Amino acid sequence: MAGWHSTNPFGTIGGIRALTQLFGYEVPFFLAILSPALVTGIWGLSDIVNYQLGHVWFICWLPLSFVVAVVSLVGKLERIPFDIPSAEQEIVAGPLVEYSGARLALTRLMVNIEMVAGAALISALFLGGFDIPGVHLLGIPASVLGFLVFIIKTLFIIFLLACAKALFARLRIEQMVTMCLRWLAPIAMVQLLIVVGLKFGGVL
Repeated sequence: MAGWHSTNPFGTIGGIRALTQLFGYEVPFFLAILSPALVTGIWGLSDIVNYQLGHVWFICWLPLSFVVAVVSLVGKLERIPFDIPSAEQEIVAGPLVEYSGARLALTRLMVNIEMVAGAALISALFLGGFDIPGVHLLGIPASVLGFLVFIIKTLFIIFLLACAKALFARLRIEQMVTMCLRWLAPIAMVQLLIVVGLKFGGVL
């Protein structure tokens, strides 16, 4: 919307790229975060976290979904290698090319908040949230310790996002969509089929 509203050709191209990219990452991201709900049979985020308190974290049961969720989150945040809508070397700043000052700062802040929220969601779904098995520190209240553990896990996901930004080069838009729909979505579907098979087999 910001790109189209600016009427700048770079902004328009960036908006088109952002919309195209949306269709690529949303499908595998949804399939990836669906796996923990299928394992537990519940949809509440807090209930999924509580389920992991007495079980192994879902990153051990659902490693494929975890990887797909992290990669899809990179696309959702439009970070390298999926920063195609705002590629500086190609289209200056994409949808934000005409924005400056408070509007640009607010948009950047929104992306950073989305990064923290997405990392927190993945840490809650796959890393047990505030749970850390076998660790009980004397003198530290359980609520404070759980909060610190959750922050550390969230920062670990952000660290993975930073590593991806440092290690990879930008993809083209068709490469990004192809990778998401040809590789990430089928991998997430395979994980879902494994979960369904284990559920019917009585393993989970």
